Amino acid sequence: MRINRYGAEFWFSMALGLAMYNIMWPTAFFQNTMGAFQSNLTELLPRIDDDDVGSAFQSNLTELLPRIDDDDVGSVGSELSVIVLVLSARNDVERRQAIRETWALEHDNVVFIVGDQACGVPPQFRTTPWSCITKGSVPIEEQKKHNISIALEDSALIAEADEHHDLKLVQMIDFYRALPRKLKEAYRWALDHTDAHWMLKIDDDAVARVDQLHELITDGDMVVRGFIRRNNKVPRSGKWAEDPTFISSIYPTFANGAQGHLVTRSVAQAVVQHNGYEYQGEDVSLGIWLHEMSLPVKWVHDTKHFASHGDCHQQQLIVIGHDITPKKMRECFHVLHHTMIGRLGNQLFQWASTVGIAERNDMTLCIHGGDIHSFFDGVGSECTSHPPVRKVGESGKYATSVDFSLGSQDIELEGYLQSYHYFPPNIHKRIQFKQHIIDEAQAFLKLYASRTTVGIHIRRGDLLTYGYMQFPPDGYFINVLQHFRSQYPDVLFVVCSDSTKWCTQQIFFQADDVVIVTEKHAPVVDMAILARCDHHILSTGTFGWWSAFLGRKGGETLYYDNEFIMDHPINKGNVILGDYYPEGWVAFSVEPVHFNNPLPTSTNSVQKGEVLLKPTKWETHLPPTRTDPDWHPTGEGAAFVDSLYTKVSERYKASCANIERIGGKGDGSKLICSSDISTNHCVVYSLGSRLDFKFEQEILSEFGCEIHIFDCTIGTPRTNQVPDGMTFYPWCVGGADEQKAISSDLGHQGETGQYYTLGTIMKRLGHTMVDLLKMDIERHEFAVVQALEFESAPMQIVFETHLHNAYGMWGGPVQEREWMVLWERLYEMGYGVFTHEPNPQCISCCEFSILRQQEPPVKTLTQVEFTSWAQVDQTRDLRNTIALLYITILLTMLY
Repeated sequence: MRINRYGAEFWFSMALGLAMYNIMWPTAFFQNTMGAFQSNLTELLPRIDDDDVGSAFQSNLTELLPRIDDDDVGSVGSELSVIVLVLSARNDVERRQAIRETWALEHDNVVFIVGDQACGVPPQFRTTPWSCITKGSVPIEEQKKHNISIALEDSALIAEADEHHDLKLVQMIDFYRALPRKLKEAYRWALDHTDAHWMLKIDDDAVARVDQLHELITDGDMVVRGFIRRNNKVPRSGKWAEDPTFISSIYPTFANGAQGHLVTRSVAQAVVQHNGYEYQGEDVSLGIWLHEMSLPVKWVHDTKHFASHGDCHQQQLIVIGHDITPKKMRECFHVLHHTMIGRLGNQLFQWASTVGIAERNDMTLCIHGGDIHSFFDGVGSECTSHPPVRKVGESGKYATSVDFSLGSQDIELEGYLQSYHYFPPNIHKRIQFKQHIIDEAQAFLKLYASRTTVGIHIRRGDLLTYGYMQFPPDGYFINVLQHFRSQYPDVLFVVCSDSTKWCTQQIFFQADDVVIVTEKHAPVVDMAILARCDHHILSTGTFGWWSAFLGRKGGETLYYDNEFIMDHPINKGNVILGDYYPEGWVAFSVEPVHFNNPLPTSTNSVQKGEVLLKPTKWETHLPPTRTDPDWHPTGEGAAFVDSLYTKVSERYKASCANIERIGGKGDGSKLICSSDISTNHCVVYSLGSRLDFKFEQEILSEFGCEIHIFDCTIGTPRTNQVPDGMTFYPWCVGGADEQKAISSDLGHQGETGQYYTLGTIMKRLGHTMVDLLKMDIERHEFAVVQALEFESAPMQIVFETHLHNAYGMWGGPVQEREWMVLWERLYEMGYGVFTHEPNPQCISCCEFSILRQQEPPVKTLTQVEFTSWAQVDQTRDLRNTIALLYITILLTMLY
């Protein structure tokens, strides 16, 4: 028997019509089907042995589905890639569609895992709503209706998988208590079809901010990250009643299912290979399996990024469950559209700016056009959905930061968006050149590996005709070359340009320490070469700007002070230099420069003549020449210092469920995150007590912590001076293990004290973790932070910072680089600020309370990339025909 496409449609219509009129089934067929009718898309048809159509259908279906899966995914080569596995029920089409239209939009590394078989027992005849076990007998009519609904559901799934290539049908019976099996099959699918090193499991009523998943990646081979539960009691009744085969009253450690969890590939491989019993939930089953295998799992408890309260508006959260309805999901994730304009440098500005603007407005980003996706990993894929009617632009302010508060609707954002203030924090860590571009750049630079390299980009070409930008004169290049030659005897200048002939003709480039890149390759390779240099010199244009911004070595970046002709109509009022040039980049002029003076750390303005640079805001308000012991800024200076505290708190933000003041209301009190301290199971280190123990006594009284106090500035106190339950050590904590002169305001005259790093002290006292570190150590906090070790860093630190020349011990106020290094170091360690309090008696002093809620961020994350369905168009008609044949044959059998 052979049926063409139109014949299949005819038989489907006939069979469906008969079924809708409730034609009774033959009794013998009902008896064979009644017990456990399953809709296995790949195993149902072998029962039809006597029909040519059945055998043909089975052959096509079993061959088609695996082939489509293989074509859909392709090979993913990054060891830092991540795949998002959404466990979804067969009939949750609306939830899947909401995810596609919101947080998964244009992200190819999000897939839905659905069982290819439905439970054959009608819901009202199951022992529980979440099982697939029959209670009593099922009436014939009810079973008939259920089987027809399964057939229609199968057809809908095939159509959905055909339209959306993110739906993955795995071989299993799909019902609630089968979630452990679904988790295993999800891991199996990811292992078979991707090279992803990380796998995030979430449910289809949850949200994941895919662009921010790189913040969750940490070192380790066997890692589970999420909301970690320990010593949870085993329920014996209700929806989550545990299987009687699990006899323990306490679960092993597991990651709570509602929040989702992130695992390494090694964990997924172990789970798939383990023949473990499937317990009541996928979360506890994962914990039990890993416990049974006795694996050295690193459990990372993360309340900063994982939550289950369902509030998807909270931007600091990355994975949010649960019970988020499709309506609420769409309200949380309006779409920001942007159409790329310009070439590579312009496009990179637009990408980084729209990422930041979208995140600040809690929107999903959809980028149209451009070609940066071809050159960089981490920038997502091009968006194909249609932009909305409402458009918002920068009104000509192309190099100025504008406050885009976009409201609650989809919009299209227009413009060049050339301000780094739009960028989200650490945007450079999200993007990486494609590997073949990196290889080509490294092949060029390896010849000069022993030299200090300075990348120079020369942009001429079309830019010279625009009239609103100014190419630097010779004096600028002479100055910047001499600056680096005066500092680095082994310097080598690497020049990349769109006008190599012009470069070879310039006298200042005709030197032994200058290499002009003349190889014929793509411009993006020039950018990669420049980015891998130690330092950077810019001429004009955004290409050189991004070459420096993507630099990985943290060296100096010098730029021409008159690049923009500020009186030109295009620039007037539309360019703010402080919004375009990042802090730390240095402006150079064409005037002669005296190189015997050190170069200031940063500036955005230039004074011509003997003094090259105006002081920065920092140098103006906290001048290094102010050596007075108790000098503090006033007026604008005080406002500037207060803004530093606010910026730090906003840039490095953490969340705390319960903030509590400990130690009274005086100068020694601190704000702690009490919800993050375990009563009677906590260790507290206190640095710089000066025999004032109000804070420590309240901690001891409320939490019963083990308390250790360190201070080398007061000698050894008498026994009755230290309260019971505390241990005092006459040591100071600093940046190295050493004996050195004691620096404090207590009148020490050359005495030496014993200093240890925090890590050394923890080893001496046998502590592997400190729950709370308190510091009042008059600017020594900078050295303590720099010596922190990743593995032993405290979970929480409460401390006072000091920007002034505290007690005349430091020679002047803290300078900008020292302040930036302090907070970047804390951020790298995973800390964020959950509250801060400026000291009303000391404008240069501020209390900070920080919490370690994440593992140290990695430098870069390459998203999983998938190939398109190359063969789907060729198989679409065949697949539709197969679906129709399947239902036709099924309903014909029922008749």
